[in-house]
Amino acid sequence: MLRRSAARRPQECGRDQCAVYGRIENGPRLFSRADFRRIVGVYQTQDIAAFAQGESGPAIRLDDLIEVVKPFPGTLYVNFEDRSGRRRLSHFLAEVQGLGWIEFRGDEEADELDDRGAFRLVLPGIPGDDGRMDDLAWIEFADDPWT
Repeated sequence: MLRRSAARRPQECGRDQCAVYGRIENGPRLFSRADFRRIVGVYQTQDIAAFAQGESGPAIRLDDLIEVVKPFPGTLYVNFEDRSGRRRLSHFLAEVQGLGWIEFRGDEEADELDDRGAFRLVLPGIPGDDGRMDDLAWIEFADDPWT
């Protein structure tokens, strides 16, 4: 049976941060919107609208985040959790790596954080609630899905 990574989840994750942890070489890590903006990636965009219907604002492709945190070879899942802890999603890493986007609010919207939060997971092509998560706070790379 596979075990959860010994890399612990960060104790705190501020309202303007997204934590990445689990089976990664460079972690655990806390990212702010400014950190995401500094990630130089092939797929960073100032407006996700061209890639995901009904969305808008700056975003980075999940692929670009993966380049920064470097999941260990053979990592099977990427698990997402919202800030409240009430909503979790699990997907095969290979399934969403090239598909997923993390949308983040711009500086001009910093004081307007509502229930949508500072970060939003967008998975174009995955229907319904399995393809979106508002107020994304935790991203775990793991050998098993959330249970």
